[in-house]
Amino acid sequence: MNQLRSLISSIIILGACTAQADNTSSRDDLLSLSLTHYSHDISDNNQNSYALSYNTESLKFSVGGASNLFGTNILYKVDPLHDRKWFIKTGAGYTYQQFFTAKYTALFGSLASGYMVQDDLYVEVGGGATKLGSDNGITDETTKNVGAHATKRWESSIGTLDTSVGINRIYQNISDENHYIGVINYYPVDNARLGFSYSYSDQSISNSFAFAYGYLYSNYNNNITYDTRNLTVGIQCAFSNVTDFSSYRMPTNIKLHISE
Repeated sequence: MNQLRSLISSIIILGACTAQADNTSSRDDLLSLSLTHYSHDISDNNQNSYALSYNTESLKFSVGGASNLFGTNILYKVDPLHDRKWFIKTGAGYTYQQFFTAKYTALFGSLASGYMVQDDLYVEVGGGATKLGSDNGITDETTKNVGAHATKRWESSIGTLDTSVGINRIYQNISDENHYIGVINYYPVDNARLGFSYSYSDQSISNSFAFAYGYLYSNYNNNITYDTRNLTVGIQCAFSNVTDFSSYRMPTNIKLHISE
């Protein structure tokens, strides 16, 4: 746990440096705090969870949890040629959950590469692996996935529309499966977003709705297969220097870069 705290501290320091040095992004750097309520959960102690998120174009980091639950993840995007065309993304995550009779952990890593075909079209391919474990040995396995997605942006006098489609192949011990996802994000103005996504696989079907405006944002997810739902509500602030509270303000441009 001490090593994990050291890792989190290092990430925060890296994020602070990145936020002050990232002058190529036109959208706001964001810091947010959220609450998620689960309508159904394995453990009654985890009906609500909290998360703190740090979100810039190049670095995304979150840490959160609830009673007997902890999770953190990071995604870092680099522009090796400094031409705003080719991007490399690397990510990692860790989840720990304690139940009445067992302890479960998940460790995740990913690597992807994307290219701006043109200013309004982005494609990306990549993969990742998740190591699942428990103290009773029941869920010990490593799942792998490879996938690709494309995002198209449409600009008009009534706002910006982003449409994305993706497919992933998931390799598991029991059986392999394909996972498909479609996402629509509409920005009527730069500081407002309406979003919808639909996810389908052989084992799960779900959809989600998102809303953000200024300081506020929310997300509702419904897993149709397992009849589970969760609602996230949060507040977000823009900043020019994460260590200087006087630079915090209401977000005026939350429109993501197409490569995000």
